[in-house]
Order: sequence, then C-alpha cells, then structure tokens
Amino acid sequence: MLAEVGQRRTNAECRDAITQVRALTSVIELQSRFAATAAEKAGHSTLRDVLETAQRLDAGGDVASACRLALAEAWVRSAEGDAVGARESAQRAVASAQAVQDATLESAALDAVSGAALVDGDAATMADVAEGRMALVDRLTGSPRAGMELTDVLDMASDGLRMAGRFEAALDRAGLVLQRELSRGLVHVGWARVVTAEFFLGRWDAALEHAEAALAGWEAEGEVPAGWLAPSMAVAAAICGYRSDADEARWDDAFDRVSAGTTDHLGLRTALRADIHLFHGRWGQAREDVTMDPARCFGMWRSTYAATRAEVLGGSVTTEAEAFVKGNRYAGAILARARGQLELALEEFGACGATFQVARTRVSLLRDDDAAGEELAAFLKPPTGRDGLHPSGEATGRG
Repeated sequence: MLAEVGQRRTNAECRDAITQVRALTSVIELQSRFAATAAEKAGHSTLRDVLETAQRLDAGGDVASACRLALAEAWVRSAEGDAVGARESAQRAVASAQAVQDATLESAALDAVSGAALVDGDAATMADVAEGRMALVDRLTGSPRAGMELTDVLDMASDGLRMAGRFEAALDRAGLVLQRELSRGLVHVGWARVVTAEFFLGRWDAALEHAEAALAGWEAEGEVPAGWLAPSMAVAAAICGYRSDADEARWDDAFDRVSAGTTDHLGLRTALRADIHLFHGRWGQAREDVTMDPARCFGMWRSTYAATRAEVLGGSVTTEAEAFVKGNRYAGAILARARGQLELALEEFGACGATFQVARTRVSLLRDDDAAGEELAAFLKPPTGRDGLHPSGEATGRG
C-alpha cells in the first residue's frame, strides 16, 4: 500500500515536472524564436537562468520533455551567438522529436537548426531546412499549437527560399501564406512575405501596393510588435529611394514602428540605403552607411549587407565579404559585380529573377545600349495605376 502511494506521488511529481518543463521552455521559445512578437525582451542571462531552472527538473525520462529542453538550449545558444552549440542542441531535439513521432515538435526542432544557421548567415542550410519542414505540413493538424507551427512553416518556407536568392519560388510560397492569412483576417501577415519577394523580383508597383495593404492591416490590428513585418517596410522604402520619391521617409518611419526596437532586420535596411546612395552616385553617403562589421550584422541579412558593403568600399573588403556569402545567390551576384565580374553578375541576377539588378548591371556592362537604359528607366517611373489586388481584396497571384 505504501509502495503504491509512493509510486502515485512519483508519477504525480513527474507529470508536474513535465508541465513545468513545457511552461519554462515555452517562455524561452517565445523570447527567442518568436522574439519579434514579444512586447518585452528578456536578456540572454535571463533566458539562461530559465533554461537552467528547467534543466534541474526531473521529468522521469520523458522524451518529449528532453526534446523541449534541447530545443530551448538551442535557442539560448543561438541568442548567445554560439552557432556550433546551437546546431548540436537542435539536432538532438530533432532526433528526440522523431523518436516520439511528434510532427509539431519535429518542425520546431528543425526550425532551431535553421535558427543556428541564421546566427552565421548560412542561407543554404536555412533553405534546406525550410524544405524539410514543408514535408511535415500534412501532419500539422489537430491543435492550436500545430496550427501555429503550420503558419511558421509556411512563413519560413518563403523566407528560406528568399534568403538563398530563389525569389520566384519564394513568391509562390508567400502565396500559400497569403491564402492562409486572408482566410483568418490577418492580411498584413500574408502580404508581408509577398511584398519582399516582389521587391527582389522587380515587381515594384505591386510591392508598394501590397505594402500599403500590409501596413493598413497591421494598424487595424492595434499595431502590436511585428518585427517580421519590417523587411516589407524596408523594401517599400528602398523602392521610393531608388525612385527619389519623398515617401521613402514614410516607409522608414513604418520600418521603425513595426520593428518596435528590435534590430533583426536593420542589416537589410542598411544595405538597401547604402545601395540607394550608390545607385544615385552618392558614394560618400554610401560609405557612411556601411561602417558596421558584417560579423555584427544579424545573420538573416548578413550576406546581403556584406556584399553591398564590398561594392561600396571595394579593395580588401571584397575578399573579406566572401566568407559571409553562404548559399545566398543574390548576395553572390552583388559580390561578383563588386569584383567587376559583370557578366557573371548578370548571369546570377538573372538566375535569381532579380530584374532590376539585371537591368542595372546591363547598363554598366553595355553603357551605350539604349535598350538597357530604357529597361532600367522603367523601374524608376512612379506607378500609373493599381496592380495585383482585385476590388474584393483577393490576390491576383504573382502581382
């Protein structure tokens, strides 16, 4: 009888520990993985303290808890800048999730692998992981947590491809996000990924229109912190900057508002601002924008920033930038242009679908070619009408 009471107490204690592990690791996940949505940011030391508290709990060998602990450890290590340690922890989490055949945990664990790659700007790994998570989509059902995971899978499927310079495929995936979020009334969530892909593809009028829809949707939802929306605001500002449109300042302000103090996407805005100055021949201002060491730039945009910096500064900086271009074909094309390899740059920009950069590079390569000049000039004209959105508010697809 006493043995049975003791066993019941032990089982109850294990269940309690499992619940506490889930709660504590969820705090870390929110602050690290979903930091863009957190109104208050916890410091690295606080996250480490939460992790150590969770690790001291005895969950009785529960494999799912071991997975969550490894996941939390991966995110803390990523936040601390330890890419190697983060990847090792994330891979342990993947193995544990697969052992319990939990698709939601497996997707989260794979995202932690991507998070580790993000620390050092490994775009190729990010793209591969995004594809691996897409294979889990049909199994992400049955709970609100699975639904949240599905949303993130679709978001990152677009982001991962975009970070590798695969812009057409990124736009296709962004369309899946848009369909899902329009049905839930979250238009800004859907348009955010579409806008960024459209920008890199040179579909600027559609990108500006959809950025307006994204900003209006975010404002209608109460302007909660939404750092993930910042890239779409940054590219809208860039379009206006290339066109010498005064609206650039309005989009810059929108970038600051949605970022809510986070610096995750500052590398993109900095690279774009420098490139705008470069495009308009303002070399001094461009140099002022690229004083930051690429190693200090957040991983998602590190390769683009490093390549842009190389094009601005030239010399040894061009060689140094090569270490930061990891699987990002678009950044590689910028770097080729920085080295004066215009034909290679033209080929790589073309493979990415980056039509503005193709036109720009053709003008540099074929200085007396009127057709190349006209092609570039077409990007700089303000829109004459509204594209890409039916009166019903439904997407027209590729814009």
